[in-house]
Amino acid sequence: MKMKSPSSLQIRHCFTLIELLVVIAIIAILASMLLPALNKAKQTAQNIYCTNNSKTIMQGMLLYADTYQYFPYRDIEVGNPEGRFWYQMIYGMLTGDKGNNLKFYQRSAFYKCPAYRYTGDIGYQTIAYGKNDWLGTAISASTNSPVRPEQVKRSSRVIAVGDSDDDAYFGMIIADSTYPLGNRHGGKATAAFADGHAEIVLSRDWLAPGVTYGAMDYATGTSLVHSSSSPVATTLRAPEHLCKWGARGAGYDYLTK
Repeated sequence: MKMKSPSSLQIRHCFTLIELLVVIAIIAILASMLLPALNKAKQTAQNIYCTNNSKTIMQGMLLYADTYQYFPYRDIEVGNPEGRFWYQMIYGMLTGDKGNNLKFYQRSAFYKCPAYRYTGDIGYQTIAYGKNDWLGTAISASTNSPVRPEQVKRSSRVIAVGDSDDDAYFGMIIADSTYPLGNRHGGKATAAFADGHAEIVLSRDWLAPGVTYGAMDYATGTSLVHSSSSPVATTLRAPEHLCKWGARGAGYDYLTK
């Protein structure tokens, strides 16, 4: 009895299945190879966008300083029609609209960091960008005095505005210790300097000695770990570090001298 050979249709079906499995395997391999590159490209795009934000905010700072002859304080009196906090006043300078409520945050692209994952309510403790507190703390501070741009001796080295700490603790402020720069751009932060230029910096290079760096839990966007303050007194820190921030106080001034 003559055996029937498999039909060409059956043969084609078997080969098609094998080919499909091979294609799937190749796609999986390519995906595993391309994913890191895509993630890096995404991070680069976010860095560029965020750097532009920092530069825009800094332009608003300089515009404010040109108008009032000093950089904005961190916060001024409650009920001020232009807004209590520095970022509200800068919003008004850049847009011509009063920023005395939080609606400005939804309307202003330059205050939104694409890598910022905080999901809670936006407020002065959770904004994504902070101002160097040495350039003007609360207007009510007894040791505070206004800072004019021309007073800053090393303006190209003194940071003025940048990503605020990823743990969202007093996000409107950046400083070298309790309120450090964020690290959400691959361990880096975007920052603008007192002379107006902006760049990407390594966050750890701007930390005070002994600071335990806080980080946002990017899996959820809400689990936060607060950074500790430095055990090393400000006056005992390296002059190079203090010059970066323009630290000043009783008996020392690395900002205007």
